[in-house]
Amino acid sequence: MPNNCPGCMAPLPQPESSSQINISCEYCGRVVPVEFSYPLGQPPNIPSINVQSGNQSYYPQPNAAVNSSVFNSTISPKSRLGAALLAFFLGIFGAHRFYAGKTGSAVAMLVISFTFWGLLVTSIWALIDFITILAGAFADKESRKIVVW
Repeated sequence: MPNNCPGCMAPLPQPESSSQINISCEYCGRVVPVEFSYPLGQPPNIPSINVQSGNQSYYPQPNAAVNSSVFNSTISPKSRLGAALLAFFLGIFGAHRFYAGKTGSAVAMLVISFTFWGLLVTSIWALIDFITILAGAFADKESRKIVVW
C-alpha cells in the first residue's frame, strides 16, 4: 500500500534502504521522516502517551508548519465583511479596492466615476466586485484571497 505525504497527501516513494530516515515528497518537496509516512486514508502511527507513569515524549505534528505557511501565503488578513460593506455602499468610487490595496484600479474607478457613463461603468464594476467578495474569490494586492469574515 503506498505511503502518503502528510502535507499534500501525494504518494511518497519507497525508502531506498531500511536505514533511510527521511523521504522527500516529489510533489511539494517536503522532507518527511519515514515514521510520519502512512498508508492512504489512515492516520500516522503516533505513539500514545503513558499517563500513569508520567512518561510524555514530544512528538511533533506533521502538518503544523505546512498549515501555517499555506494560511499566511494564500489568505489575506483583510476582512471580507469590511470589503463587502465598502463595495456595497462606496463601490462606485473604488473604496473596497483601496481597502484591498489595489490603488491603481481604485484610482481608475474614482476618476471614471466623475461622468454619467463612468458611473454606469463603475456601478457594474462594483456589483461584480461585490459578488466576487461575497463568493470569497476577491484578492488583495498580493493575490491573497479575502475570505475571513
